[in-house]
Amino acid sequence: MIEQRTKVFKDNVHGYIEIPLDYVELFVDTEIFQRLRGIEQTGMRTLFPSARHDRFIHSLGTFYLGHKAQLCFQRNVKARYNNDTNSVNHYNVFKNESKSIAFWENCRVLFEIACLLHDCGHAPFSHTLEFHYDKESLVEPIATLKDKLKEYIGTKGFLSDFKGQGSPHERMSALIVCTEFQNQINGLLTKYGLLQIDDENAIEFIVRMIIGCKFENETKPNQIRNCFIELLNSKSIDVDSLDYIIRDSKLSGIDNMNIDVDRLLGSLTLIEETEFVNVHFRNIELSTNITEGILVKNGIQAKINGKCRGSVELKDRVSGTVAGMVDIDGNFRPNNKVVLKPNSNGNNVLLVNGVSYINEISPLEHSANVKLYGSLQDEISIKGEEVNFGEDTNSIINVNSDSVFFSSVYVNAKLEGIFKGVILGNYSHIAGGKLKCRLGFHKSSLSVIQNVIIARNYEYQWIYSHHKVVYSANYLIIDLFRNCIEYLLEEEHRKELLTDDKVLKRSPDDTLAKILSWDTMINHSDREQCFHFYKLGCHTFFRISDADVMSLFKDCYIDCIEKGRTDILLYKLLVEYHTRKFKHSLWKSFAEFNLFFNDFTIDDRKLLFEKMIENSGYHLFDQYGYFNEEWERAFNSFGMYNVVWVNGDSKLKSLNPDDTFIAFKDEVMTYRTISASNDIRPVSRLDLFYIYYDVISKDSVNRELFKDYLREKIQL
Repeated sequence: MIEQRTKVFKDNVHGYIEIPLDYVELFVDTEIFQRLRGIEQTGMRTLFPSARHDRFIHSLGTFYLGHKAQLCFQRNVKARYNNDTNSVNHYNVFKNESKSIAFWENCRVLFEIACLLHDCGHAPFSHTLEFHYDKESLVEPIATLKDKLKEYIGTKGFLSDFKGQGSPHERMSALIVCTEFQNQINGLLTKYGLLQIDDENAIEFIVRMIIGCKFENETKPNQIRNCFIELLNSKSIDVDSLDYIIRDSKLSGIDNMNIDVDRLLGSLTLIEETEFVNVHFRNIELSTNITEGILVKNGIQAKINGKCRGSVELKDRVSGTVAGMVDIDGNFRPNNKVVLKPNSNGNNVLLVNGVSYINEISPLEHSANVKLYGSLQDEISIKGEEVNFGEDTNSIINVNSDSVFFSSVYVNAKLEGIFKGVILGNYSHIAGGKLKCRLGFHKSSLSVIQNVIIARNYEYQWIYSHHKVVYSANYLIIDLFRNCIEYLLEEEHRKELLTDDKVLKRSPDDTLAKILSWDTMINHSDREQCFHFYKLGCHTFFRISDADVMSLFKDCYIDCIEKGRTDILLYKLLVEYHTRKFKHSLWKSFAEFNLFFNDFTIDDRKLLFEKMIENSGYHLFDQYGYFNEEWERAFNSFGMYNVVWVNGDSKLKSLNPDDTFIAFKDEVMTYRTISASNDIRPVSRLDLFYIYYDVISKDSVNRELFKDYLREKIQL
């Protein structure tokens, strides 16, 4: 390993963080990185005053965990695969041993740099305003972030693999690496003697790690690089999310879960998987996970005989028997209902516990014995999500079908047909199998992974969806910023009209798209500093931080008072912001939301939300909106004034147990397969919205009458 002198930073989460002096001088001690001191880490401080931490220390923390992670990962891979007894050596990616050593060192340096710089492009207030990065100005159109990344990287592989991956701030961070730090990174690699490693584009690799864009050309070196990409930006556990889970929990004061970081990172390793492309399976017996795949007919039909657990779809012409087809709750609920795709005769039949069904079957309240009846002319499509075919029972699935689709399914069965997909484990002994490797965890980390999942879900479900946090982060700051810009534009427009009657009035949305664009963030020249600024009134916008936005808020606040404009919406919002006297909410958590709408179906709630958007005088996408006059008058009759709806589901995330792989001594499984906990269920979004309002009188809102009004609206 290259000798690197370090500088020590004291962190109240990880202790002492040592960062190489080269990194400090080239990256940390720069204007673009120091700006992160002024970017608040989360929106939870309105709820937890002690959660005063920023993207600067989070970036250092991500580097700290990344440094530990790559050391553990490299050590474990070398110990497991770099020996004479193992038939496959995943550690020596090249035949030349010295080149392999240089490759791992190159990955380490670039990974550590990516960890440091992964958040350098964050917008003010972190995620609250980053959606502006993807907005297009109609007045002064500029290229999108996606277009600029393709322009700066431009390699054939990247142009093929990049399909818009990464959140807006990640794409902005990646673009800043290209424009601000490219020369420094290449110079550092030259200094370390690591510049040429299999013709790799170092900047492209860092960009891929930041945005989570894997190499689809899975050469042996690229398989290892994909592991580093997952270590920083994955759908499962990565060092970025690990730091903010721990940091947000500790610094807010909730401290809800202890995570043994050393045990978790110490378990990082490679797991093997085997890829098949249209290979004939002749009664191939498997006892493992199929992460994704399709089995199609060979001759007459595809066949599967045995136990399956996971998401299986039987499609087209189907016949056979499924006994004990139950989900993880013990109920027959594949994708909430089974849909039968009728043929021209309309005579498809699904027999469940002796009862015939045509077209579809709703979930049953008990386990079911299912029989599929059909002929070659019948078309039956059964799609199962969270389906167990006889888990912990003696039940089996024995079907013939034109095609069987697998998505993270544990199978203990015999397969017959033409198979295309990926199977966990080394099955390269089956003709046509291509052995690959990817990132995984040793079984010793199982208890820690469980804690990470619980901690992360807790924060997103109970903190980031709290009514105060949602109000501030998803509405107040966003609308305030827009109204302040509109206020300044009106003042500027009024002054300009005094001298020129032909001045075109700019819209606040177009102006915001310009202020928060890559154009005002990046260095436009790779040889000398060349920056673009945006001026509006007495304000100059350039790489703005929280302080710039708060200064704008304060200036507009004072100006409204001085000019006696205390009756406008902007002033009322500014008072709320500076006093934290927010509007009232009809419910204060996801639990109360469910209680309020307990007699509304899920579809009713979604329809109501759509109606609210349709009847908004102004709304920002599906983020928040003000109701039109008709709805506002009705709300007034219930004692609710200046009503606004705000979407509360935008920040919910969860770890993906189907994309977390656990290595045992002789086999590999997904985390879902070996866990019986309900906490691992992936949730893509929490269907939650809030309705906020001002109260003029002390009389409380009649909630039942208000609910009746909402019910009438969705029944019209």
